[in-house]
Amino acid sequence: MIKRYHRPATPYQRLLDDARTPEDTHLRLKAMYLTLDPVRLLRNIRLAQERLVEIADKPGGSPTTDGEALPPEDFLSGLQILLGVAVK
Repeated sequence: MIKRYHRPATPYQRLLDDARTPEDTHLRLKAMYLTLDPVRLLRNIRLAQERLVEIADKPGGSPTTDGEALPPEDFLSGLQILLGVAVK
């Protein structure tokens, strides 16, 4: 008996290689793939980790000490860091 394995591939590569994947999906995946930036992703992860440390170091361990909701500007800036996109 000879075991045969598929070559290693990412989910992205598997979708592109699958004949059942529609052409419009191919185009959208390729466009999305071109926008990926591992260095930017790592930077955003580190910024988010720093923000989590800041939150954890505050008294009470929460971003606000009086139980009030975050101001919209603070919420959006945190969201921008996590998503790595400009939020208006």
